[in-house]
Amino acid sequence: MTYDIIVIGAGAAGMVAAIEAAKLNKKVCILEHNDRVGKKILSTGNGKCNLTNLKIDKDCYYSDSGEDFFKVIEGFTPQDIIAFFNDLGLYTKNKADYIYPLSEQAGAVLDCLRYEAERLHIDVFTNFVAETITKRMDYFEIEGTGKLCAQRIILATGSKAAPKTGSRGKGYDIAAGFGHSIVPVIPALVQIKCSDKFCVALHGVRCNAKVTLCTDNEIIGEESGELQLVDYGISGIPVFQLSRSIKRAIDSKMKLYILVDFLPEYSMDELKDLLSHILTRNPELSAVAALSGILNKKIATVILKSAGYSPATECSELSGKSTRELARTIKKFTFHPLDTKGFDNAQICAGGVSLAEINLDTMESVKVKGLYFAGEILDVDGKCGGYNLTWAFASGHLAGVSAALD
Repeated sequence: MTYDIIVIGAGAAGMVAAIEAAKLNKKVCILEHNDRVGKKILSTGNGKCNLTNLKIDKDCYYSDSGEDFFKVIEGFTPQDIIAFFNDLGLYTKNKADYIYPLSEQAGAVLDCLRYEAERLHIDVFTNFVAETITKRMDYFEIEGTGKLCAQRIILATGSKAAPKTGSRGKGYDIAAGFGHSIVPVIPALVQIKCSDKFCVALHGVRCNAKVTLCTDNEIIGEESGELQLVDYGISGIPVFQLSRSIKRAIDSKMKLYILVDFLPEYSMDELKDLLSHILTRNPELSAVAALSGILNKKIATVILKSAGYSPATECSELSGKSTRELARTIKKFTFHPLDTKGFDNAQICAGGVSLAEINLDTMESVKVKGLYFAGEILDVDGKCGGYNLTWAFASGHLAGVSAALD
């Protein structure tokens, strides 16, 4: 069977690319190796699907390719994404600039994309594994579960993150087979394993904190938000935001440490004054009991031990020097990262097909005419907050329109 355009991958980028191409009267099909489309969409935003974010700029994204990829998003902005879904009958709500479907159900997003694909008579083949893709003179031949042909291909196979949703990284092999360079792919937006034995004692604690990634007294990055302390290390949004930098640095054999400020609301001097007041006000209390007024008890216990004091020490026994040491430990508590929790736990990947080999005005390969790319397969990754879906929708839109108009 022959099509104008075949989209490989039925995730967010692939579904949008197929819809945009079909709207321009092209005969389109989607190939998906899973038993159903859009599995990963269902897990985004903890099942609520954070579609996009109104506060968006280039600093919300990363790429190791050194190309101006943000113009792709400027061509299909968050407002355009909202309008796209409104047109399909899906309406949204704004929660502090995070845009969700009105129902706050990821299934509603997937359903409206599926219904639109049906309305546009897009053929969808699930359980289809594309084993080989061959470029003939003026068309592509795909062989695998079946045999199909198309004038143009859009590769939107996603990454290796969250393989339980079907992300296996097959697209990288296909791209490499066509001569494309692959920027090393690593897990991103993922938890961090640490070597510190005290992590077990902190398990289950959530707190607001500032997290700073350092090497040789140089700050690589810092983020703030709800930190989650777990028996193997650290998690939570600020850790996710730093995880790609942590993994790149670990792979480069850099010596790293992470500083956590457990009371970012206070400056060092303010915290010293606060601790001095607490300790002198309660001379007969144990130090851990006194500190429980400002810190989670598990954190207070570990802080005291790390500073060299027994949690049972009476406040009257702690001197001014102790106050300074406790303040420093609270503001600069140190974790030692070992690695990420891997692809199985990652929300996305960093790395992918090099943007240096993509025409970012069209998403077409500069190496193979008629081959287009969209979504997470490319060397672009964003922070938490709807930014990765924004990239998927924007690149999918551009790839679909460009392939149809080619």
